[in-house]
Amino acid sequence: IQETSKRIKRLGESSQEIGDIVSLINDIADQTNILALNAAIQASMAGEAGRGFAVVADEVQRLAERSAAATKQIEGLVKTIQSDTNEAVISMEQTTSEVVRGANLAKDAGVALEQVQTVSRTLADLI
Repeated sequence: IQETSKRIKRLGESSQEIGDIVSLINDIADQTNILALNAAIQASMAGEAGRGFAVVADEVQRLAERSAAATKQIEGLVKTIQSDTNEAVISMEQTTSEVVRGANLAKDAGVALEQVQTVSRTLADLI
């Protein structure tokens, strides 16, 4: 149980790292979108000579928007994984405590049974 708990905690740490990477990708998408907007402005200022550049800037902006949308989806999935992982860790910790408590009760019951057996032998010897 403790090994499973450790693995679940590692899973939570990994999902946190994935969340950090997704955040970085989202920042890159935002910066790319701003660069595409600036490029579109420069292309419009260049007039007819910047027309081809405007098409490229528009495509870059669309790619940035798609990247941002994809990172939002991934971010949602990672948050769900993190939440589920945290709940699993809490559940595993509770289960571990209950197993330890059960083992202690079984040990105490074994001691009590040994005492009953000792008393029974003593009584049998007296009879």
